[in-house]
Amino acid sequence: MRSFYFDTLHMVDIYEKRGYNGEIAKKLMQKIIKEDNIIIYSNFISMELKRIGYSRNEINQIYRLVESANKRIVHVTKEQFSEGKG
Repeated sequence: MRSFYFDTLHMVDIYEKRGYNGEIAKKLMQKIIKEDNIIIYSNFISMELKRIGYSRNEINQIYRLVESANKRIVHVTKEQFSEGKG
């Protein structure tokens, strides 16, 4: 079993069906799930989605794009997030 990290941009591309990028991200997600692999998200995705204007309901819909058996959420501290951005 392998794990793949999806960031905010991947999820928004799929959710909003953003043309070519959305189709590629969706196909990748489907392939990962079909092969029984795991998609990883960080807790910062919710914060980023709120910051760019998504409602709690929309965020929940975005998280439901992946079945819970194929999804893991990792918790990242602000320090780790800042270090990763740098």
